[in-house]
Amino acid sequence: MRMRQLLICLIAFCMLLSTGCFPHSRVTSPEPPTSEQHSVPVKTTGNVSPWTNGAATTWPPHQSGPDTGTPDLGILPKSAQQHVNRDEAKQHSITRKDKQADRKKETIRFTLHADGNTKQEKWTSRTKTAKVHTAQSTQSARSAQSRKSQSKQQQFKLSLAQLRMKYPHFFKLRGSASGKQKVALTFDDVPDHIITPLVLDILKEHHIQATFFLVGSRVKQYPQIVRRMVDEGHMIGNHSMSHPLLTKLSMPAFTTQVLNTEHIIEQVIGYKPRFFRPPYGAINEEQLRWAGKHGYIVVNWDVDSKDWKGLSGAEIEQLVMSNVEPGSIVLQHAGGSPQNGYLRGTLLALPRIIKKLQAKGYDFVTVPDLFHDQKEKKES
Repeated sequence: MRMRQLLICLIAFCMLLSTGCFPHSRVTSPEPPTSEQHSVPVKTTGNVSPWTNGAATTWPPHQSGPDTGTPDLGILPKSAQQHVNRDEAKQHSITRKDKQADRKKETIRFTLHADGNTKQEKWTSRTKTAKVHTAQSTQSARSAQSRKSQSKQQQFKLSLAQLRMKYPHFFKLRGSASGKQKVALTFDDVPDHIITPLVLDILKEHHIQATFFLVGSRVKQYPQIVRRMVDEGHMIGNHSMSHPLLTKLSMPAFTTQVLNTEHIIEQVIGYKPRFFRPPYGAINEEQLRWAGKHGYIVVNWDVDSKDWKGLSGAEIEQLVMSNVEPGSIVLQHAGGSPQNGYLRGTLLALPRIIKKLQAKGYDFVTVPDLFHDQKEKKES
């Protein structure tokens, strides 16, 4: 019985010790240091808190709490907690301001970049616009200069009659009217395989020599007809390569027309013709000077039969007989169109014209004979 009472007392005593009912069994909570304590320096070593006056309290505070990675502020004095809170608030404020400054810098950087792109686009656009305006202005200036040049050329453009008076030595419309009555029959746009042989037959029948102005592209097609012309005593002239309106061509294109035809004819007949007739009789002063410089005589006509219009034989005969004079050069055609009936009037009128002119005392001569000149071109 006595042993049980002692055991109960021992258990009660242990419980009292564990609950801290005795004053010295409790751990004294740290108090904030007073002014006197601050005036006396206290050495702290190890884990002794500077606010416990030497008591063995764990320090720093975060080691006494659970291992969460943050300090346990519950064991700190209130002033220390306020100090830490102010530091944290200040740190958060600095961090927030830094982030705001970074965002502001990024915004400014983006704005400057965007503004730079916009300025670059505007500058590029202005540059392109300026280039377009410059090109347009240059083109306008060139067009104006070209129109001015053309206007001057047109203003001082000479007629065929004026060109003949200015360049009488190598631009001919007719021969001399003095002396014996002579007339030269000429045929353009040859050869072809229909009309040209028929015209050659008529001339052969009447023992007449004429002058044929050849188109280079047709000489390639019918070289045998060209050889027949030469064999029967007719003269050959140059009439361009493709029968263009020469006044619409540049000088290089003009010279190509003349020289290519000359080369083709030379291969067939063995010489370069001296006489050149421009298609439609059209030639400008620059082309005429070039021809004269390079040994050609440019020859047109003073009597146009207008057979190319499809006139009847009687109409052609009337036109020729009413206009022919001593020294005249008569224009007719002996090829050029595949149409049925084209130049039928020429075939009908030609024998009657020959007979009537012979009856009037005219002699039929070639163009070189009319001008007492040679058939070959004079090389410059």
